[in-house]
Amino acid sequence: MRRIPIRLKLAAALAVPLLALAALTAYEVVSTARAVGEIREQTELARSAIGPAGLITTLQNERTWTLVELVGFESMLTGQTEGYDQNRADTDASIAAFREEITSRGGRVAEAYGETLDGLEQEVQAIRADVDAFTAPRTLSNLDFARSVFERYTALVVPLFDATTRVAYDVNDAELRQGAQLADTVTRQIETMSQLLIETLASALVSPGGVDEPAEIDTISGLHADFQHLNDVMRSATGVYGEIAEEWFPTDLVENADAIVEEAITTGRIGNLDRVLASMNVPRDEGYVGYQEAVHAAINERADHLNDSAEARRLWLSALAVLALGA
Repeated sequence: MRRIPIRLKLAAALAVPLLALAALTAYEVVSTARAVGEIREQTELARSAIGPAGLITTLQNERTWTLVELVGFESMLTGQTEGYDQNRADTDASIAAFREEITSRGGRVAEAYGETLDGLEQEVQAIRADVDAFTAPRTLSNLDFARSVFERYTALVVPLFDATTRVAYDVNDAELRQGAQLADTVTRQIETMSQLLIETLASALVSPGGVDEPAEIDTISGLHADFQHLNDVMRSATGVYGEIAEEWFPTDLVENADAIVEEAITTGRIGNLDRVLASMNVPRDEGYVGYQEAVHAAINERADHLNDSAEARRLWLSALAVLALGA
């Protein structure tokens, strides 16, 4: 019997460990590819917490303009888009942009926001039709109608907040999750401050006795408690978000808002409306928007880092698989 060549013996000896190495590497490549997909989905979830902010802002702007125009106070607005046509066009553009965004992201993002967005578009059109049909002279006598319109716009914003909260809690990475939750918090805070000031000013300036009814005091106090709680959450952020809080938290704006509410509850009135409006009319980077944009930037930076790291690992393992098979 012919003796087995040494090369064949070596090949046979090496075949088993090489095949095992190839199989293990292939498994790692597949697992890593799956992990890359999961990380990408997680970062998309975190980034989706940023998305509604633009839509919520345009809805708030349209709501504010409608409220003040209905009571004849539109001249008091400064630094905001004026006119129904432009405010409505801004909202429509934001709705279209956000719909495109959630459609492109798909998955849990589309599931979280899709139905909410459908209902929002229909109700926006209904509110606008009712406002356009209201032809009474623009005076404070329209306040009840104006506040009902304000509340209908507010009802559109709440489901967007709820969807964002659900999305934020689905994020696994701790840093990304904190960012998504802070993005949700600061957006809610902008809304809370708006409602707090509207309720305070309406009661203090328009109500016959000022802020003197138990229901008025209870409503304003409840909104003020929410306002203070959300401020505490924003100030107590940690890590990179703690640095953002230290630099961007709008201390002066918060103190001014607190002073307005405390004056209204204590005295029942607000002494100087011009002073009140001036204290609230601050540049973007001195209000909550500066904090909000810094959080958004941190979320995107963390998401990019996680995606890049996962992709680098996938490429490294793919190269190792090629080497193993080549051997």
